[in-house]
Amino acid sequence: MPERVAGANVVPEILAMTADKGYRVFFLGGKPEVAARAVERLQTRYPDIDIAGHYSPPFAPLEKMDHKEIGRRIRDTQPDILFVSFGCPKAEKWISMNYQSLGVPVSMGVGATIDFLAGEVKRAPLSMQRLGLEWMFRFLQEPARLGPRYAKDLRRFSSAIARQLRALKPASDESSQALTATFTLQVVRISAPTRLDRNVLMRDLPARFYLRAQDCVVDLSRTRSIDSTAIGWLTRLYRNQRGAGRKLVLLAQGKAVRKALRATSLDRLFSVADNEAQVAELLADSQ
Repeated sequence: MPERVAGANVVPEILAMTADKGYRVFFLGGKPEVAARAVERLQTRYPDIDIAGHYSPPFAPLEKMDHKEIGRRIRDTQPDILFVSFGCPKAEKWISMNYQSLGVPVSMGVGATIDFLAGEVKRAPLSMQRLGLEWMFRFLQEPARLGPRYAKDLRRFSSAIARQLRALKPASDESSQALTATFTLQVVRISAPTRLDRNVLMRDLPARFYLRAQDCVVDLSRTRSIDSTAIGWLTRLYRNQRGAGRKLVLLAQGKAVRKALRATSLDRLFSVADNEAQVAELLADSQ
């Protein structure tokens, strides 16, 4: 996905789908009165929605929560989708600890989405969302709660963000070269242009690069500029190849690609070759 997808956007879409298809939904977390208000508003908005239940356990650190009681309430109602509003990363950690025992097909951490659904918290104007300033709007509404969190995040991540911005800075040229692919019996070879970014991928990627059961080489030897969407595409390509039991090798002779992979902590994920001989060795490697 090249664009930002916020939980507050995707959850209403999911809820509309559940009302249409008859899936059962369970809300976990949030203040009891807020969760109850969210459920009431949703039942008014979607008359056919099937809300299996909602539960707001007493606030406690993750390791001191009554996981058995929470699990019992969820299993008793047998929902198809579980929305967890414990905050980040507590919700994600709780889901990781418990999802296998719950028997719920889909579990999702939703942050403040329950507050949005209840009308307790207002979302930022669309213009601020598009500019990436929704955090500022939230901060202005709850400075005492969110100020320390944002300050901690800034201290921890600012240097890494700066490194990524430098590594993913667009090149000065506006190359119109295309992303191309050649297919042989054994290997799919994708040749990237000097500038590999969202615009190139949106223009050249559809339909042309659905890979078959073959190893893949992405030739980035000409690439002098790569953005975050391209990094995401390479990561997804790696995952698809690995899932199919096939190999992915990047041919990266220049500094730009390697710098971007280091800045995003992905340099150890990919098999990267300096030349064609190394490409052949990595493809031949049985491990």
